[in-house]
Amino acid sequence: SDDYLAKTSTSTSGRDIAVSVSLPLPFSDAIASSRFTDLPQMSRWSPWLNSVTYLDSAGLTEWNLNVRGVKFSWRARSEVLENPKGIKWESISGLKNRGFVEFEPTSDDSCV
Repeated sequence: SDDYLAKTSTSTSGRDIAVSVSLPLPFSDAIASSRFTDLPQMSRWSPWLNSVTYLDSAGLTEWNLNVRGVKFSWRARSEVLENPKGIKWESISGLKNRGFVEFEPTSDDSCV
């Protein structure tokens, strides 16, 4: 079914690469956000992540990644978002990256 095909777009500007994805999900924005923002559990479902660890209660995290045998790590400031639900982050050391994920309700039991 086409209901679960992701729509993606990618653009580059200088040294930045931007990726945007919209994906319908068959559960509420609250469930999606609670699972995605549980950062230490990400390595259970992401094949590239070795670990994500909270270093303090203010959202400082340490990320460890392995892609085709090449290891990367970085520290980031992460902030859980409430409306729309989601998370945003920006690295403060190591591999430079930043981004955000938002979950917007489309009904009581689905979101994008």
